[in-house]
Amino acid sequence: MASSVYLASLLALMCLILPSRGEEITVTTQSGDLRGMRVAADSGTTLDIFLGVPFAKPPTGDRRFLPPEPVEPWTDVRNATAYGPACPQYADYVLSIVPEEANNTSEDCLYLDIYTPQANNSAAPLPVMIWIHGGAYRFGSGKEYEGVFLASRGVVLVSINYRIGALGWLSTGDEHAPGNNGLLDQIEAMRWVRTNIRAFGGDPDLVTIFGQSAGGSSVSLHMFLPRSEGLFHRVIAMSGVALSPFAVLLPPYRVADYAEDLASKLGCPTHSSSSMVACLREKPAELFYTTYVRGPPMISVWAPHLDGPGGVIPEAPARLLREGRFYRVPLMAGTVPREDFYDAPNGIGREEFMARLRAHCQRYHGNADAMFNALLQEYTDWTRPEQRDVIWDLDLERQANYGYHSPTDALVAGHSATGAGTYLYYFTHRSDNDPHPVRFGAIHTVDLPFLFGPRGIEPYRPPVYTDVDNIVRDNMLTLWTNFARDGNPTPSAVAGVTWEQYQTTSRPYLEINSSLVPKNFLFARRNAFWNEYVPTLLNASKCEEPPASRASILLLFGGTTFFEAALCLVVLFLCDILR
Repeated sequence: MASSVYLASLLALMCLILPSRGEEITVTTQSGDLRGMRVAADSGTTLDIFLGVPFAKPPTGDRRFLPPEPVEPWTDVRNATAYGPACPQYADYVLSIVPEEANNTSEDCLYLDIYTPQANNSAAPLPVMIWIHGGAYRFGSGKEYEGVFLASRGVVLVSINYRIGALGWLSTGDEHAPGNNGLLDQIEAMRWVRTNIRAFGGDPDLVTIFGQSAGGSSVSLHMFLPRSEGLFHRVIAMSGVALSPFAVLLPPYRVADYAEDLASKLGCPTHSSSSMVACLREKPAELFYTTYVRGPPMISVWAPHLDGPGGVIPEAPARLLREGRFYRVPLMAGTVPREDFYDAPNGIGREEFMARLRAHCQRYHGNADAMFNALLQEYTDWTRPEQRDVIWDLDLERQANYGYHSPTDALVAGHSATGAGTYLYYFTHRSDNDPHPVRFGAIHTVDLPFLFGPRGIEPYRPPVYTDVDNIVRDNMLTLWTNFARDGNPTPSAVAGVTWEQYQTTSRPYLEINSSLVPKNFLFARRNAFWNEYVPTLLNASKCEEPPASRASILLLFGGTTFFEAALCLVVLFLCDILR
């Protein structure tokens, strides 16, 4: 947690950024009239802000664990000057950064916030940007990310909630709790925006969805979801994509197994999904985030899952990408250096590093030994194999390469191959006022205050912006809003730089720091290791692994369908016979 001095500085800065409350303004939507507030932002821009706007019926009672339903229209003017509740979670996860909101959580949480320069304005409609927050699919809320900075740049900013944890992702694999409700909530919010955003001065045909971490994997997942078609026109995936190992729970892992585990721990029957879900609907909401269910490495058990034909995610995103079956909208994606982080002031020893590698390799089942040896070779500095700080640094690089850098590289490569506009960035700026040791570098979420101000996942926030920070912020806001408007972050040069579209020949990207620097071949060796060598290693010998393990590995990497996996089992069974 941040020191009291740091938190006090942060809150003081929030008071400077938050616009003061001004006159009331009312808009008419198809759901009913909303009363918001008109305020003057520090930039001199007048903004209209509408908070706590419901976009779906409360997912409570009999609607718990079921897809969202459109919001019930209201007749009176609804007050929209206060944030709605966050979805159930530990208050101190993220909401401690906004103390007045720390206890404002509820299962009735399907609300969104809107920041616009021109509600009820007859001028040409503005681009719309819908923010989908991160938080490992288990925590976070839209209200942590204010839209003042972005809206002041001539876009309509919408920040949404969606169900998280077991309440958002639990599934029995049948009609009683079909699951993937967190994604369906996001889709319902996009539908509400499409229907109503003109009342706020927004263009429903120019919508960018963007998010970070689990929000980044969410927005890029929508490119592959049939139910999301037509609801967005640009995608910005920050520090997380649909191919990240935390993005989708893939076979051999089954979300229904985790639902049964949770039910057992809460004293509910598991002999039938109907009885189990009926019992779970009676349990207090806090039990669904305080009851621990163990799952696979690198992904929460409560996450999007592959649910087959007719489902929300009909096939593995890796397969759909490879076959070009996705919505070819302009895409911008990127990462930061320290995406997955743990502190070790004195570094770590080689034995601890090897133990961490073995734990990671558990997910490779029968290929664990081969993967361990490959990782040990790839992530050892053989000139300094015992130096603790070097080992720690390489372990952090391994985690970031595996979870973020290489999946992002695979996504932009596959996306650009279809001719769709694709832009890759690498954010490396670390504020001089970052309260953490310099050796930490630029950590996961460190880019967010340059778009939203200092709210968000604490404690990676500079308490005060420096002059250099303000340059970085100005450049980021320009690039992000240009992309929302034109599908191109530099329709004209920004800070003297034109951002080249990604293509696989030279693999251009833009490094974002105190200046904007065009470069090429970001993590080329590491990406080749994860995206080319590892799949080859895992498929090296089809008769060397137990059948179930081999089929599981293929499914885990999205490299086959269920039918092909079954065929693989038959072939491997014959391999066993012929040995």
